[in-house]
Amino acid sequence: MVLVEVFLQTLIAGVLLGGLYALIGIGMTLIMGVMKIINLAHGELMMISMYIAFWMYTLFGLDPYLSTFIAVPLLFFLGIGLQKFLINPVLKVDSILPENQVILTVGIGMVLANLATIFFKSDYRSTPVDYATDAFYLSDLWQNAPIELSVSVPWSVSFLCALAITLALWFFLARTDTGKSIRATAQDHDAAMLMCVNVKRMRVVTFGLG
Repeated sequence: MVLVEVFLQTLIAGVLLGGLYALIGIGMTLIMGVMKIINLAHGELMMISMYIAFWMYTLFGLDPYLSTFIAVPLLFFLGIGLQKFLINPVLKVDSILPENQVILTVGIGMVLANLATIFFKSDYRSTPVDYATDAFYLSDLWQNAPIELSVSVPWSVSFLCALAITLALWFFLARTDTGKSIRATAQDHDAAMLMCVNVKRMRVVTFGLG
């Protein structure tokens, strides 16, 4: 029974945390599908959003979940800037190999990481919210439960948010004109251009979304 409890507890934690990692992977896949390059600065861009959440909490006491409404638009425009002024000029040069385009994102990531080290040092940071260690238990729902399983409240909220964002992204790509243009650019950018799709704009929007 102990082994079953450990297995189920690990499975629950893996599914909840995996939902967040899946959302991160969707961002990378979106960029890879449209631009045909791997954005290896993805983790550093996530780091910036985490620092935004940290400083919003530290300076203004803003809940990390609420700081999402600040971090998301800021990172969207940062992504647009990186794509427009750094990546797009490289994509225009036919003689530059795709591997060098990937190296560019590595360089962007290194610059962001080192700037963060200079300005914020390498100290461990966290947002010690009151609910950080909250959990609900199976016994709360089932009085005579044969095993005791706990579910982290923050991880559950993150999983639900990731699920909602994934569904919203699917709806955007499948049902809106901009989303269909992004999919067309990913499938065949030459054909998309013939259909009057602004491929350059779609690439910029895609990088911002990613």
